[in-house]
Amino acid sequence: MSSSSSRRDDRRRVSESDRRNLQYQTTQGGYPVDVARRQADAVGDPRDTQRSRYPREYRNEEGRAPNTRENFDTRTTRRGDERYYEVPVHPPTSTDRFDADRRAASLRQVQNAAPGNLHPNDRRRVAQQPPNDPGRLRQVVAADPHGGPSRSAGMMEHTSATGYERSPYAPMDSSGRREQQRYDDYRGGSASASWPPRDARSEDLTRYETQYSSSRRSGGSSRR
Repeated sequence: MSSSSSRRDDRRRVSESDRRNLQYQTTQGGYPVDVARRQADAVGDPRDTQRSRYPREYRNEEGRAPNTRENFDTRTTRRGDERYYEVPVHPPTSTDRFDADRRAASLRQVQNAAPGNLHPNDRRRVAQQPPNDPGRLRQVVAADPHGGPSRSAGMMEHTSATGYERSPYAPMDSSGRREQQRYDDYRGGSASASWPPRDARSEDLTRYETQYSSSRRSGGSSRR
């Protein structure tokens, strides 16, 4: 399928479906469209200049000259004087959240803080203040630079040295629904109040029970 026909399919699907029933297809799995937008909204106005350098304007140009490409069709995802802005987002149930008020970590800083590369003397410091990793996922919004509300244009992922690839839309699958439900639970502060976790799979429950049993055994032995 050509890229132009793919864009037409995306436009038709989004216009006919509730966004809570759609997900982005990424290399890390399905990412609920509604969750991506809420994470981007939590960062604040995409036009504000932040210490982290994000959000920032996205030029919609990927690849190397002369073979450049556009990820987003400006005829359908922008209106009037609107521009694109990219906002870092993390997987829905990840404990990591990008802090727009802190300087964004470089790739080298993130790699140096990985468990296998971390010096023992630095573990406590990194645990207390982990790198502000923007990650590989970006929610792209369209907004008028002079003010007014912003709108979701889509998601893209840094998958290669040639830049970002747009993540296509797809109907929500069972994995996407679990991600959305868990994100809602965590945001509502009820993640530890319910058992079993909502919509959990049998293999997940087995893993949870094993971890719980191990924790009980280690806790019991430490009290003796």
